[in-house]
Amino acid sequence: MDFIFGAFIFTVTFILFYKFVPNIEHQELDNFLEVHTDAKTITNALTTKGYPYNWTNTTVQRIGITNGQKIIVQQKLETFHNMTKTQEGYDNTRQLFNLKSDYLIVFTDRYQNPVNLSTIRSIGSPEVNFYPNNKPDFTSVPHSNIVALKRLLVYNQIETMMVIYTWY
Repeated sequence: MDFIFGAFIFTVTFILFYKFVPNIEHQELDNFLEVHTDAKTITNALTTKGYPYNWTNTTVQRIGITNGQKIIVQQKLETFHNMTKTQEGYDNTRQLFNLKSDYLIVFTDRYQNPVNLSTIRSIGSPEVNFYPNNKPDFTSVPHSNIVALKRLLVYNQIETMMVIYTWY
C-alpha cells in the first residue's frame, strides 16, 4: 500500500513538473523579448528629430533628441530630461514611447565611463539609484529582465555612447 501511494505521488509530481516548467520558461522568454523590443523602440525614437521638429513638452508627439543625423540637440535633450523629473512626467514619456517596460538612459564616453551632458546624468526612471562612480544601481527597482542597448551619438563634437536600459 505504501509503495502504491508513493508511486502515485511521484507520478503526479512528475506530470505537474513537466506541465508547468515549460510554461514558466516560455513566459520568461516572452518577457525578455518584450523588454528588448521596448529598448529598440526607445533607441530608434531618440535617434530621430522627433515630431514636430521643434517639439516642446506640450507639443511633443514623438520624442527625438538628435538633428536626424546622430548629433544630439541640447534643447531637445534638456526638454526630454525635464519631462522625466517627476513620476507623472516619466509615465507620460512611457506612454509616448508606448512602453510596458521601465527605462533609464545614461551617457558614457568611449571607455564606458559615465559622463554628464551639461548637467544631465541620466534620463528616465526616477527610482533608480546610482553607485558613487555614477553607474546605475538596479537593485533599487524590482525587475526580472534588464536589457541594455547602446547607440553611438555625437555631443559637442565628441563621440558619446547612449546606453538605454529597459526592464520589466
